[in-house]
Amino acid sequence: MKLEDAAKIVRMLEFGWSQKFPPETALIYVECLRSLPFEPTNMAVQAMLRTDEFRPSVASLCKAGLGVPPSAVALSQAAVWMRYKEQMRFVNGSGHVPVRPETHRLVIESCEGLSADMFAWQSKFTGMYETLVRDIPLGFKELEA
Repeated sequence: MKLEDAAKIVRMLEFGWSQKFPPETALIYVECLRSLPFEPTNMAVQAMLRTDEFRPSVASLCKAGLGVPPSAVALSQAAVWMRYKEQMRFVNGSGHVPVRPETHRLVIESCEGLSADMFAWQSKFTGMYETLVRDIPLGFKELEA
């Protein structure tokens, strides 16, 4: 995103939560936001203005701007993805192929090595997913699903 767009997002954050940023903090937000796409980030900030009580951190803005789903949503996506993988095991040339679900790439990566039959797969998935999300470098642009 352009510098002007990042500054616009910072102004929305300041006025939306009625708190002015100290200059150093505003600079950090602007620099981090510049590596994100404007439209998804703008939409995420507008949604946060309607629902969040407190101003979001840089990390939550980056996750929202990159389309990274929260853990609860990722867990439901993982369940659907594992059902899909199970169905794909039985495709045998009959012509029936299950529809591939729309699943974020980080969810698919976190599902590697797991199966729905595995004991406590949900907690293992959540641990792997949260580690992947935490390790996302700021400005990683190839994260869209």
